[in-house]
Amino acid sequence: LPLPEEADEGIESVLERLGAGGDPTLGGENLLALMAYQVFQDNLQAVQAAKLVFTRPASEPAFVGSEAVLDQSSLAQSNTALLMQELRPLLEAPESFSQQQMNLDMRDRSGAEVSVTLQIDVEGIEGLLRQRVARGVEGFLSEMQAAFAEQVPAEVHVLLAGNASLSAR
Repeated sequence: LPLPEEADEGIESVLERLGAGGDPTLGGENLLALMAYQVFQDNLQAVQAAKLVFTRPASEPAFVGSEAVLDQSSLAQSNTALLMQELRPLLEAPESFSQQQMNLDMRDRSGAEVSVTLQIDVEGIEGLLRQRVARGVEGFLSEMQAAFAEQVPAEVHVLLAGNASLSAR
């Protein structure tokens, strides 16, 4: 409720921000980048044979041998963006995603178009997403606990931000 002086100014309700926190890597595009990174790692032999390069999400560590395939070039960004787009249905409508492999035309280090077949470990990717979302939920609950350490309010409204607020789920 507004303070008396706020009510006198015509303010009917007040939102109070109790804290700031969250997982900036939990958004949809970041999850797609994480998924693409995992698929590239799962297909490292095919990626190396095709001389492909891809990007690493800022939230993820490099892996052994990544020096040969990780890059921030426009080619790497393009390859990553292409795979992210192809994986989007797995994130947005997993029940309708049934691909076990993808045949994609990507660009190798020299810029030449190469056709590559990538195996998709759907269960592994879904497990990775569950783990990442669970980490975000744990962080959210921890922030809520800290915000309400002194006094628990009678009512709490959680506002979704970004494209998550558009989701039907």
